[in-house]
Amino acid sequence: MARQCNESPYVLSCAVRYDLHRPRMRLTGYGIEDRDADEFRHIELAEISLLATPVELRRIAAFLSDAADNMDRMGGDYDHEHLGDRQPGFDDSPHLVVARAR
Repeated sequence: MARQCNESPYVLSCAVRYDLHRPRMRLTGYGIEDRDADEFRHIELAEISLLATPVELRRIAAFLSDAADNMDRMGGDYDHEHLGDRQPGFDDSPHLVVARAR
């Protein structure tokens, strides 16, 4: 991603250009009605909302930071991680999965 900014005393404007050949973050998921299905189809999401307590958000942030460290350490061997597998107390929560962008 390249960022170009123009500054004046009154306005800061930035244009962001994405390199379409490089991976970028996407949000995907499936509905709660599909949770127990043998097969389900992920759909791309435009937005997500986390309804959580401050404690839960801090634990999610720690999980995301650890996942980023694991991606750096493992490189191309990194596949994915589940919040519920890494942070106690999220076993019965909706699944939050981090995967490497491809």
